[in-house]
This record gives sequence, structure tokens and C-alpha cells, in this order.
Amino acid sequence: MGLYALMMSLTFATLSGFAGQHVTPNARGWHEQLVQASRARDISNADKLRLLRTHFVLARDDYDRLRTLDLHDVRTLFQAADLMFSYSLVLGDPAVASDAARLEATFDELGRRDAVTDSEARILLGVQLSMWYAAKAKALQARFPQLASVVVPELASRPVSPRAPAYVDLGRSGDRATLRTTDLTRGIRIVIVSGCKNAERAAASVWADPELRSAFEKGSALWLAPASKDLDVGQIQAWNRAHPGQPMMVSAHNAAWVGVDFARIPTTYVYVDGRIVASHRGWNVDGTVPDGLRRSLQETGLLPDH
Repeated sequence: MGLYALMMSLTFATLSGFAGQHVTPNARGWHEQLVQASRARDISNADKLRLLRTHFVLARDDYDRLRTLDLHDVRTLFQAADLMFSYSLVLGDPAVASDAARLEATFDELGRRDAVTDSEARILLGVQLSMWYAAKAKALQARFPQLASVVVPELASRPVSPRAPAYVDLGRSGDRATLRTTDLTRGIRIVIVSGCKNAERAAASVWADPELRSAFEKGSALWLAPASKDLDVGQIQAWNRAHPGQPMMVSAHNAAWVGVDFARIPTTYVYVDGRIVASHRGWNVDGTVPDGLRRSLQETGLLPDH
């Protein structure tokens, strides 16, 4: 299961409790359709995103008139925005910032009515962490002291375009982070979507094999966790202590990494002059490099062919 799979299953479970309930008269049935769309299988990520968006936009008028709705409707809209945001984030939809704004607006309306639950506050904090909204996240923690234990990284550099592949280096403390861009357009680069036990096994096996370690060093390998609502600074620091030669970075904007599927962890991508020439999902249970990835590394000259 990928890093996001558990998060999404929990979101779906929450939303399923609302299925079958009426939201607002001008969007009859939209929420039920949104929940069903989230369960669609055997379709591409792009098709699922389009399907979800088709249903989600049916409620756009409701997000513009939150004050006129009853509490149940506002809460349902918050849950729907959370679902849409979760998919936008993991699947790299450029509309993710708009989805975050809708979720924030419904949260503010719940707050105006003094009706925010602890769960809703934690959801919003996760959204703000994934979007690197440090000031907003810290303000939220001040309002809800129960969130104070969550480490909120503050970027120590200027924001970059959401279209530029970039990552966040959390450093040693985790509370002050550096935003860095990366050039994928020149030469050979390796990017490994990371953040699970299989990815750790991959990192350990790469480090233990001199030839493989050399290949990954030549490819300037980047171990990259997705921007996530469940950002765990402590977990990333633990990885970096265990693998000091292969530190894990965090995607600044998932949508900027065109062609990278952050829902599949681990997946290794091989770039040549800006183009993905190979991608390989998973890692062998015994720790050895998958045959397909080994062949790709040999074909690009990173590994000797023997």
C-alpha cells in the first residue's frame, strides 16, 4: 500500500457516512456521486481526477454561499473538499490550491458558528502543512492547542513557481526548511518516490552494493517523499539518520513533477535530458534491485553490463 492509500481510505470511510444524504437543493445527488467516483477502479489517475472534478464542480455555488446553509450542509461540504483536495494533492492537479481554499472557507464558516471539531482542525492543519502554509499552520495551532505537538516547517527561502520541480530539505531540526529547485533537463537523473518500508529496504540495498551505490551517485539520486497531509518530520529525520548518504527530501509541489506518480511508493524514475526513459515500481523483497531497473541502469550507462 502506498503512503497515500491509507490516508485516502480513511477519508473515504469518513465520507461514506454521508453517502445517501441530501446536501443542497441545487446540487442534488452530487455528493453521493463524488463518493462513488472516489471508489472507481481500473481507470487511470487522470480519468479518476476528471471524474471527481466533474462531480465536485456541481457544488461550486454552494461554496459561494456557505453562510446561507445549515450546519450539516457546511460540514458535508468540508468533507467533500477534503476528499477533492486529497486527490488533487496526490495526483498532481494544478487546481490543488483552489481546493485548499474551498476547504479553508468551509472551515472558517464552521469556526464562525463555533462548530469546529478536533478532527476538522487536524485535517486543515494537514492541508496547510502539505501546501507549506507555515504562517497559517502556526496560527491554527495557536487557536487549537491540541495541535501544538505537530512540527510545522518554516521555509527559509523564497517560494518557487508551482510548475518548477522543487523539493524541501527539512534539515536536522525539521522546523526550518530550505526550498531547492532541481534541474532534470540535463544528463541522467534518478528520482525515487519514497516514504515506506519498501523504500527503506531499497535505500539500504543500494548503499550495501558498491556498484549500485555508484550508479545512484552518478545519477544524482533524489529520494523524494510526496507533499502530504500526513507530513511526519520525525519520520523523515529518522530516515536521514539511518541513511545519511541518501537523505529524503519532500516534494514542494507534487503537480510540478510531471509524469511522477506519488501514489505509488516506491517507484524509481530514470530521466535522460528531462525525459523519463524508465520507471519501475516496487523493490524485491530480498533487497536486490529489480531486474527491469537494473537493465535500465545498464542501458543508460550507470551500471556496467555484465
